[in-house]
Amino acid sequence: MAWIELQFFFVKYKNIIINILIALWLVFTVRSCMSIKDSRQSLRENLKSLNDSAVYYKDKYGKEHARVNQVELSKKDASILFGKEIERITSELKIKEKQIKYYTSIKKETEGTFESKLDTVWKDSLVYKDGEKVLVPYIEYVGTTYKDKWLDFKGKFTDSSFKANYSISDSLTIVSYWKRKGFLSLGKKELYLDISSSNPNTKIINIDNFKISEEKVKRFGIGPQAGFQFSNGSFNPYIGIGIHYSLFKF
Repeated sequence: MAWIELQFFFVKYKNIIINILIALWLVFTVRSCMSIKDSRQSLRENLKSLNDSAVYYKDKYGKEHARVNQVELSKKDASILFGKEIERITSELKIKEKQIKYYTSIKKETEGTFESKLDTVWKDSLVYKDGEKVLVPYIEYVGTTYKDKWLDFKGKFTDSSFKANYSISDSLTIVSYWKRKGFLSLGKKELYLDISSSNPNTKIINIDNFKISEEKVKRFGIGPQAGFQFSNGSFNPYIGIGIHYSLFKF
Protein backbone atom coordinates (compact mmCIF):
# COMPACT_ATOMS: atom_id res chain seq x y z
CA MET A 1 0.00 0.00 0.00
CA ALA A 2 2.79 2.37 0.89
CA TRP A 3 4.50 1.59 -2.40
CA ILE A 4 1.33 2.42 -4.37
CA GLU A 5 1.08 5.74 -2.53
CA LEU A 6 4.70 6.48 -3.37
CA GLN A 7 4.06 5.70 -7.02
CA PHE A 8 1.01 7.98 -7.00
CA PHE A 9 3.06 10.76 -5.35
CA PHE A 10 5.80 10.41 -7.94
CA VAL A 11 3.38 10.51 -10.89
CA LYS A 12 1.41 13.45 -9.46
CA TYR A 13 4.45 15.58 -8.69
CA LYS A 14 6.69 14.27 -11.45
CA ASN A 15 7.22 17.67 -13.11
CA ILE A 16 7.98 19.37 -9.80
CA ILE A 17 10.47 16.66 -8.87
CA ILE A 18 12.17 16.91 -12.26
CA ASN A 19 12.39 20.70 -11.98
CA ILE A 20 13.91 20.39 -8.49
CA LEU A 21 16.49 17.90 -9.79
CA ILE A 22 17.36 20.20 -12.72
CA ALA A 23 17.73 23.15 -10.34
CA LEU A 24 19.98 21.12 -8.05
CA TRP A 25 22.05 20.06 -11.07
CA LEU A 26 22.43 23.70 -12.19
CA VAL A 27 23.48 24.78 -8.69
CA PHE A 28 26.00 21.97 -8.52
CA THR A 29 27.36 22.83 -11.98
CA VAL A 30 27.79 26.53 -11.18
CA ARG A 31 29.45 25.76 -7.84
CA SER A 32 31.68 23.23 -9.56
CA CYS A 33 32.80 25.81 -12.15
CA MET A 34 33.51 28.35 -9.40
CA SER A 35 35.41 25.71 -7.45
CA ILE A 36 37.54 24.87 -10.51
CA LYS A 37 38.33 28.57 -11.01
CA ASP A 38 39.31 28.98 -7.35
CA SER A 39 41.38 25.79 -7.49
CA ARG A 40 43.20 26.97 -10.60
CA GLN A 41 44.06 30.29 -8.96
CA SER A 42 45.19 28.61 -5.75
CA LEU A 43 47.31 26.07 -7.63
CA ARG A 44 48.95 28.76 -9.76
CA GLU A 45 49.81 30.78 -6.66
CA ASN A 46 51.34 27.71 -5.00
CA LEU A 47 53.31 26.86 -8.14
CA LYS A 48 54.55 30.45 -8.47
CA SER A 49 55.64 30.35 -4.84
CA LEU A 50 57.66 27.19 -5.52
CA ASN A 51 59.25 28.72 -8.64
CA ASP A 52 60.10 31.89 -6.75
CA SER A 53 61.88 29.78 -4.16
CA ALA A 54 64.08 28.13 -6.80
CA VAL A 55 67.76 27.85 -5.85
CA TYR A 56 70.36 28.83 -8.47
CA TYR A 57 74.01 27.91 -8.06
CA LYS A 58 77.15 26.85 -9.90
CA ASP A 59 78.96 23.65 -9.06
CA LYS A 60 82.72 23.20 -8.88
CA TYR A 61 82.80 22.44 -12.62
CA GLY A 62 81.19 25.77 -13.49
CA LYS A 63 77.84 24.29 -14.47
CA GLU A 64 74.75 26.40 -13.89
CA HIS A 65 72.11 24.65 -11.73
CA ALA A 66 68.52 25.42 -10.83
CA ARG A 67 66.74 23.41 -8.12
CA VAL A 68 63.01 23.50 -7.37
CA ASN A 69 60.57 21.36 -5.42
CA GLN A 70 58.96 18.75 -7.61
CA VAL A 71 55.21 19.28 -7.68
CA GLU A 72 53.03 16.22 -7.16
CA LEU A 73 49.51 16.70 -8.50
CA SER A 74 46.41 14.61 -8.94
CA LYS A 75 45.19 14.07 -12.49
CA LYS A 76 42.37 16.52 -11.83
CA ASP A 77 44.65 19.28 -10.53
CA ALA A 78 47.16 18.73 -13.35
CA SER A 79 44.34 19.08 -15.88
CA ILE A 80 43.13 22.29 -14.20
CA LEU A 81 46.58 23.89 -14.00
CA PHE A 82 48.25 22.61 -17.17
CA GLY A 83 45.23 21.97 -19.38
CA LYS A 84 46.60 23.68 -22.51
CA GLU A 85 50.03 22.06 -22.18
CA ILE A 86 48.48 18.62 -21.65
CA GLU A 87 46.24 19.10 -24.69
CA ARG A 88 49.26 20.06 -26.80
CA ILE A 89 51.33 17.11 -25.54
CA THR A 90 48.61 14.53 -26.12
CA SER A 91 48.05 15.90 -29.63
CA GLU A 92 51.75 15.92 -30.54
CA LEU A 93 52.57 12.51 -29.07
CA LYS A 94 49.21 10.95 -29.96
CA ILE A 95 48.64 9.67 -26.43
CA LYS A 96 45.90 9.94 -23.83
CA GLU A 97 46.03 12.21 -20.81
CA LYS A 98 46.14 9.24 -18.42
CA GLN A 99 49.42 8.10 -20.02
CA ILE A 100 51.30 11.21 -18.82
CA LYS A 101 53.40 10.60 -15.68
CA TYR A 102 55.82 13.55 -15.55
CA TYR A 103 55.99 16.99 -17.13
CA THR A 104 58.89 19.46 -17.09
CA SER A 105 59.12 22.73 -19.00
CA ILE A 106 62.38 24.71 -18.85
CA LYS A 107 62.93 28.28 -20.01
CA LYS A 108 66.54 29.31 -20.49
CA GLU A 109 68.64 31.91 -22.22
CA THR A 110 72.19 31.86 -23.53
CA GLU A 111 74.14 35.07 -23.78
CA GLY A 112 77.75 36.19 -23.89
CA THR A 113 80.32 38.19 -25.86
CA PHE A 114 83.09 37.28 -28.26
CA GLU A 115 85.71 39.18 -30.18
CA SER A 116 86.81 38.33 -33.69
CA LYS A 117 88.83 40.07 -36.37
CA LEU A 118 87.26 41.08 -39.67
CA ASP A 119 88.35 39.03 -42.65
CA THR A 120 88.78 41.01 -45.87
CA VAL A 121 89.17 39.29 -49.23
CA TRP A 122 90.52 41.35 -52.12
CA LYS A 123 90.26 40.50 -55.80
CA ASP A 124 91.50 42.12 -59.00
CA SER A 125 89.18 43.17 -61.73
CA LEU A 126 90.36 43.59 -65.31
CA VAL A 127 89.18 46.90 -66.77
CA TYR A 128 90.07 49.00 -69.78
CA LYS A 129 91.66 52.39 -69.12
CA ASP A 130 92.83 54.62 -71.98
CA GLY A 131 92.59 51.64 -74.30
CA GLU A 132 94.74 49.43 -72.09
CA LYS A 133 93.90 46.53 -69.77
CA VAL A 134 94.40 47.45 -66.13
CA LEU A 135 93.97 45.34 -62.98
CA VAL A 136 91.92 47.21 -60.36
CA PRO A 137 91.64 45.69 -56.85
CA TYR A 138 88.24 45.51 -55.13
CA ILE A 139 86.85 44.02 -51.93
CA GLU A 140 84.92 40.82 -52.61
CA TYR A 141 84.18 39.79 -49.04
CA VAL A 142 84.24 41.30 -45.55
CA GLY A 143 83.17 39.09 -42.67
CA THR A 144 84.16 37.28 -39.52
CA THR A 145 84.19 33.79 -38.06
CA TYR A 146 84.30 32.57 -34.48
CA LYS A 147 84.18 29.08 -33.02
CA ASP A 148 84.58 27.61 -29.57
CA LYS A 149 83.11 24.65 -27.67
CA TRP A 150 79.68 26.27 -27.44
CA LEU A 151 79.35 28.73 -30.33
CA ASP A 152 79.97 28.48 -34.07
CA PHE A 153 79.50 31.85 -35.79
CA LYS A 154 80.02 32.94 -39.40
CA GLY A 155 78.94 36.33 -40.71
CA LYS A 156 79.59 38.61 -43.63
CA PHE A 157 78.68 42.08 -44.81
CA THR A 158 76.62 42.53 -47.94
CA ASP A 159 75.85 45.75 -49.79
CA SER A 160 73.39 46.96 -47.18
CA SER A 161 73.27 44.44 -44.35
CA PHE A 162 75.10 41.85 -42.28
CA LYS A 163 74.19 38.17 -42.63
CA ALA A 164 75.23 35.53 -40.13
CA ASN A 165 74.87 31.81 -39.51
CA TYR A 166 75.36 30.51 -35.99
CA SER A 167 74.78 27.46 -33.81
CA ILE A 168 74.84 27.15 -30.02
CA SER A 169 75.67 23.87 -28.33
CA ASP A 170 74.29 22.93 -24.95
CA SER A 171 73.17 19.94 -22.92
CA LEU A 172 70.75 19.88 -20.02
CA THR A 173 70.80 17.29 -17.25
CA ILE A 174 67.57 16.74 -15.33
CA VAL A 175 67.68 14.84 -12.03
CA SER A 176 64.65 14.00 -9.89
CA TYR A 177 65.47 13.01 -6.31
CA TRP A 178 64.22 13.16 -2.74
CA LYS A 179 65.70 14.34 0.54
CA ARG A 180 64.55 14.22 4.12
CA LYS A 181 64.41 17.48 6.01
CA GLY A 182 64.35 18.22 9.69
CA PHE A 183 66.47 17.13 12.63
CA LEU A 184 68.98 14.42 11.62
CA SER A 185 67.17 14.21 8.27
CA LEU A 186 64.32 12.31 9.92
CA GLY A 187 61.57 14.55 8.56
CA LYS A 188 59.23 14.11 5.66
CA LYS A 189 60.58 13.21 2.23
CA GLU A 190 60.58 16.13 -0.19
CA LEU A 191 60.90 15.73 -3.96
CA TYR A 192 63.32 17.96 -5.86
CA LEU A 193 64.11 18.61 -9.49
CA ASP A 194 67.63 19.74 -10.39
CA ILE A 195 68.45 21.04 -13.88
CA SER A 196 72.02 21.79 -14.90
CA SER A 197 73.49 23.21 -18.11
CA SER A 198 76.90 22.29 -19.52
CA ASN A 199 77.15 25.64 -21.33
CA PRO A 200 78.55 28.23 -18.88
CA ASN A 201 76.76 30.98 -20.81
CA THR A 202 73.33 29.43 -20.27
CA LYS A 203 71.04 30.67 -17.52
CA ILE A 204 67.89 28.81 -16.48
CA ILE A 205 65.04 31.28 -16.06
CA ASN A 206 61.97 29.25 -15.12
CA ILE A 207 60.90 25.67 -14.45
CA ASP A 208 57.35 24.30 -14.55
CA ASN A 209 56.95 20.68 -13.52
CA PHE A 210 54.57 18.13 -12.09
CA LYS A 211 54.37 14.45 -11.28
CA ILE A 212 51.03 12.66 -11.42
CA SER A 213 50.28 11.11 -8.04
CA GLU A 214 48.83 7.64 -7.90
CA GLU A 215 45.20 7.81 -6.85
CA LYS A 216 43.40 5.06 -4.98
CA VAL A 217 40.10 4.15 -6.58
CA LYS A 218 37.23 4.47 -4.12
CA ARG A 219 34.71 1.71 -4.69
CA PHE A 220 32.13 2.37 -1.99
CA GLY A 221 30.01 5.50 -1.86
CA ILE A 222 26.80 6.90 -0.41
CA GLY A 223 24.45 9.46 -1.90
CA PRO A 224 21.12 10.20 -3.61
CA GLN A 225 19.87 7.68 -6.12
CA ALA A 226 17.17 7.71 -8.76
CA GLY A 227 16.18 4.90 -11.08
CA PHE A 228 13.88 1.93 -11.52
CA GLN A 229 13.43 -1.19 -9.46
CA PHE A 230 11.61 -4.41 -10.11
CA SER A 231 8.87 -5.16 -7.60
CA ASN A 232 5.38 -6.65 -7.65
CA GLY A 233 6.05 -8.07 -11.11
CA SER A 234 6.93 -4.74 -12.78
CA PHE A 235 9.55 -2.00 -12.99
CA ASN A 236 8.77 1.05 -10.87
CA PRO A 237 10.60 4.38 -10.41
CA TYR A 238 12.20 5.24 -7.11
CA ILE A 239 14.15 8.08 -5.49
CA GLY A 240 16.18 7.71 -2.33
CA ILE A 241 19.55 7.58 -0.62
CA GLY A 242 21.68 4.47 -0.63
CA ILE A 243 25.10 2.86 -0.58
CA HIS A 244 26.68 1.84 -3.87
CA TYR A 245 29.74 -0.09 -5.01
CA SER A 246 31.47 0.86 -8.27
CA LEU A 247 32.75 -2.00 -10.40
CA PHE A 248 34.40 0.39 -12.87
CA LYS A 249 34.45 4.09 -13.73
CA PHE A 250 34.46 5.82 -17.10
